[in-house]
Amino acid sequence: MNNHNNIGAFSLYFSFFILLLIAYIPSFQGDWHFDDLPNILENTPLHLTELTPQSLKRTFFAYPESEGTFLRPVSNLSFALNWFFHQEKVFGYHLVNFFIHFLTTVFLFKSCLLLL
Repeated sequence: MNNHNNIGAFSLYFSFFILLLIAYIPSFQGDWHFDDLPNILENTPLHLTELTPQSLKRTFFAYPESEGTFLRPVSNLSFALNWFFHQEKVFGYHLVNFFIHFLTTVFLFKSCLLLL
């Protein structure tokens, strides 16, 4: 019976994945827009050249309008890691964003199940 539950859970998560992919596919051809220029492309403290604890910590305070301000640390860390691996190739950012949304969907679903 446990195997049946595993198959059902896999089917459900696979369905989430496919639905999210269908919704997200148009963004994979997208380009930089809105606030991407100041927040990523021109925000040089996010442009990591090495993955050290000090360089990662510095990204927490990389806010375009006032460097040294502790705003959006998780977003900044995500942008910095994306920059390290993809530089200005926007497709990589969209791909990482897709997986972040998928994991968020799974965790939200599991949280709702625990509350019921």
